[in-house]
Amino acid sequence: MGYQLAYDPFNRILVLSLHGRVNDQTMLRVYHLLGSSWGYYGACSYILDLTEATDISVASTTIKEIVKRKPNLLPLVAHGAVAPSKAAQKMMRVFQFLTVNTRPTFQVFGSMSEALRLMNVPPDKFAPMKEDFPEVA
Repeated sequence: MGYQLAYDPFNRILVLSLHGRVNDQTMLRVYHLLGSSWGYYGACSYILDLTEATDISVASTTIKEIVKRKPNLLPLVAHGAVAPSKAAQKMMRVFQFLTVNTRPTFQVFGSMSEALRLMNVPPDKFAPMKEDFPEVA
């Protein structure tokens, strides 16, 4: 899995864009990275961008395992996933359905422009990060 991080410090939104194959290990790593982001940035919103994911093969047991874990973010912090492909939409809709009580603000978007529009954030505010933030153990 390749990924890129971008951050908007004014609106406190992190974008984690995945590239290439997304599998069970990828999703568990994403959960860990997003948890680390809170440790580094404090309570910030996030968008998981699956636009460049070329092959999505995540077992429902992995999604259920993540669902059982304590949410990385406060329940009312805005967060969601950009899922333009059918496979990405299916995976993220299952996650959304299973976490409606613990992550009520989680949304699934069809495109990044839709996500930014609905979150009321201009796209020019994001700066790519050159280095990863320190991970929280």
